[in-house]
Amino acid sequence: MRLQRGAFKVDAAIRAVRRPDCGATVAYLGTVRSTPHGGGRTPVRRLEYEAFEKMAVAKLTRVRADALARFEVKELILHHRLGNFQVGEPVVMCVASAPHREAALDAVRFAIAEMKQIVPIWKKEVFRGGRQRWVVGEMRPLEVVRRSKRSR
Repeated sequence: MRLQRGAFKVDAAIRAVRRPDCGATVAYLGTVRSTPHGGGRTPVRRLEYEAFEKMAVAKLTRVRADALARFEVKELILHHRLGNFQVGEPVVMCVASAPHREAALDAVRFAIAEMKQIVPIWKKEVFRGGRQRWVVGEMRPLEVVRRSKRSR
């Protein structure tokens, strides 16, 4: 589980999770879209991602462990990029392997949703014309603080 600034190596991630006892490998790439979060008419020109990196890596590791415990998956990779990204560029990658497709699909869906809720990664939308705004509401900041205090 990691944060990175460079491009994803999707083929390497798929190779890393594949196992002979698994019949399903699911790879998800989340990309920058031109539609603003929550709707709106002004197209997004780019997204900027920042993170509290030390805590974010710990939380990504926790999400992975939770997915492995909850679903019948054998391996899972969850990576997020930091920096500035244009429309169409991938910013999040999750790859899972499992004996059956339902478990791999469910684990990826869970990991992405949980990551958006608890990992301290922040997203700023930059619109055509120069207007900017931080996206609010995906992460539950108080939940992050509560869980962090419990895990000490």
